[in-house]
Amino acid sequence: MEKKSRKIFMISFCTLVLMGTGLAEEGLKYNKSAYPVFEFMDAPLIYSMKGSYQINDTVISGNISNHYDSNIKLKYILFSRKYVHNPPTAKFGPEEHYNKSTGQIEVIETEIPKNIEGTDIRSKKEVSSLSSINSYLNKPSTLTEFPVEYEIFNNDVKYFTPFIFELGDWPKYIGGKNIDDSLDDTIYKDDLIIYGAEKVLIFVKDSKSFYYKVNKNNSHYYLSIQTKIEDKQEGRLKIIFRPLRIRTEIKNIDTSPLTNIYSSLRIKPELNFEISDKDIDQLNFTYESDSNTITKNKKLESDGKIKFDEPVLTEGNKIWYPFDSYKTEITVEPPLLINEEKNLDMFLGSDFEGNLQINNNKIDISIQRSVMDKIIYFLPLIGFIILFSYAIISKQPVFWFVGIFIGPFVVWYFSKNMRYINSFGSFVSIIVLIISLWIFFNRDVLIK
Repeated sequence: MEKKSRKIFMISFCTLVLMGTGLAEEGLKYNKSAYPVFEFMDAPLIYSMKGSYQINDTVISGNISNHYDSNIKLKYILFSRKYVHNPPTAKFGPEEHYNKSTGQIEVIETEIPKNIEGTDIRSKKEVSSLSSINSYLNKPSTLTEFPVEYEIFNNDVKYFTPFIFELGDWPKYIGGKNIDDSLDDTIYKDDLIIYGAEKVLIFVKDSKSFYYKVNKNNSHYYLSIQTKIEDKQEGRLKIIFRPLRIRTEIKNIDTSPLTNIYSSLRIKPELNFEISDKDIDQLNFTYESDSNTITKNKKLESDGKIKFDEPVLTEGNKIWYPFDSYKTEITVEPPLLINEEKNLDMFLGSDFEGNLQINNNKIDISIQRSVMDKIIYFLPLIGFIILFSYAIISKQPVFWFVGIFIGPFVVWYFSKNMRYINSFGSFVSIIVLIISLWIFFNRDVLIK
């Protein structure tokens, strides 16, 4: 009996699961007998859940289960809860009890509800340990909870790992660091935030004796929750995880050039952050404006979005026109954003183009002179040089130089460079004009 239990490790969960109704087709889905076990936004969230323990140098592992043998006893429960008013209560099972005196497993059958709305959690007590993010959280759409009661019978058991979550390849950051920089680290804090493409997964544990570890195998990341066993013991561990979605939408960028050639560019980005089922009710944005560092709190609006549209000062200046470029950084707290890059839509008629790169809690905006604006600058200049060269070589009369070259050149220069006096482009234009005039006045010597 014991050998079979140690090899199979597969007695079923006691299960109570609630599908997230707030997210509709993008909610949290549980597949008890399928792979992946959990889906979020119709994409894999957790592929599989396993557990293990190490006795001497041997690791015994398998699918998470209610597990009993001569070394260890485990009793798992899995359920999800949604914020509801006047929730119904339910008993769930089956419950299995290991009788140490007889060495037998006793089973008490109870009815398993298929779908039921769980306990009404009216405060943030369940996630109070999330000090870095707690103040930003609204009532969650769904909290998924994994309590496990355990008892270690054999003091040769060295490590106990009740949870090994296979997360797949979607995670990019963990606890604010690149996840690849955190592999095999021992993380003792109670809360852990994992970030990926448009999704965030928050873990909370209620026992400080357990720690997190992340490893990677065949491009998939695995999150283990483990403790070291010193002697026979019994206890209880509760894990809560909570998935979120944050979608970033950039509508457009408005630019406001400053008159001072040595000054930078002021931009006004329109950023929308769409939060899954209003799980986050505020974000803090830190940015530069008027040479000051400003932090503004933006609240969740009625359409389920948090919006940022403040004027932001950039680094860079117009002196390098038409090769001028500008950049700025907006910091978002809590750090729940993903790693992605998007092209920016500028207002119609803008001389600029740009891109936005999101990196955890940093939004980097880069603005540069558009290719079309560079062409509009250089094409007439090259045309003037070609016309001037032709006039010199063909020995055209003075009127030709004045009417075809010098006059249009001066008109073009003031119309195109007036806002950028003392810039690189203005300097190049003046040099071209000076060289052309020198060649013009010395044409009889240079061309015979």
